[in-house]
Amino acid sequence: MGKGGERLAVVPNTKTAIWWDINSCRIPKGYDSYRVRPCIDSVLNKSGVVVDEHVSIFAVGNLLRLAPDDRKALSSSGIVMIHTDFGSSMCVWQVLSDWQCHNLPPATVMVISNDPYADLYFHKTLLRGPGALDEREVLEERYTVIPAYPLTAGKSWRWKAILKEAPPLKSPSDLLDHKCAASPLWICTKCPFETDTYDEFATHLYGTAHEEFLYDFTHFPPKDREIYYQYMRNKSRFPVEDPVPNEFPEKESKQQSAPEKKNKKKKNKKREEEKKLDQMSLKESEEFRKDCS
Repeated sequence: MGKGGERLAVVPNTKTAIWWDINSCRIPKGYDSYRVRPCIDSVLNKSGVVVDEHVSIFAVGNLLRLAPDDRKALSSSGIVMIHTDFGSSMCVWQVLSDWQCHNLPPATVMVISNDPYADLYFHKTLLRGPGALDEREVLEERYTVIPAYPLTAGKSWRWKAILKEAPPLKSPSDLLDHKCAASPLWICTKCPFETDTYDEFATHLYGTAHEEFLYDFTHFPPKDREIYYQYMRNKSRFPVEDPVPNEFPEKESKQQSAPEKKNKKKKNKKREEEKKLDQMSLKESEEFRKDCS
């Protein structure tokens, strides 16, 4: 297994897959998102990988933390966008394991993650995958691994260094046409939901179905409206004050029954006094007012 910057003995015409944890290795503020794919391609070329239809890049993490323009830019360059609401690091290994089940070695693999346990998880996932004889089998004989995760990578392949690999683009049209991108381009791991268009994915991500599934996945069914309200208020991406008004009208009426009874008694007493005054003469009414005062 080579160190960062070292040209590897890549098996030609084999599949290459890159998994990028977008939450631990973020795009710097002000960075052109269209440059990410060319930068990764440059790293692959320097490692001996021919960038062609056999290369797939998976961006895994909470896509809500990315600006819509960044999401579109990454997807337009052929990167598969995989959304998970929490646990982006663990989701990387799940996606890697699923890919491995359908892509037996030889293959070239690369993980970009700032997870302190990336080295351990990466090797264990590859060693116990399909086709492995036992854990004593030499890893290099099964996969060509490009070390990009910070713990074992040389300084050349650290995330910030990777983002400097490609020169600034004059326009998004400078990108190569990645017709070979894996399909579908947009995946929600929790629902599940898959599509090739951003508009459909955005509609799902901000829609009621995703919110309800996420709530059911993380909470017990709400028996009290305040529990549900507090949950919705705490969600930074969906702040609401009263999302379901009058959902439990019976409970609301019980909470307000005491003050309502007092007000009702006052109103009834006032009405009775007004009725008596109407039936009395002027002199009697004055005496009645004095008695009441």
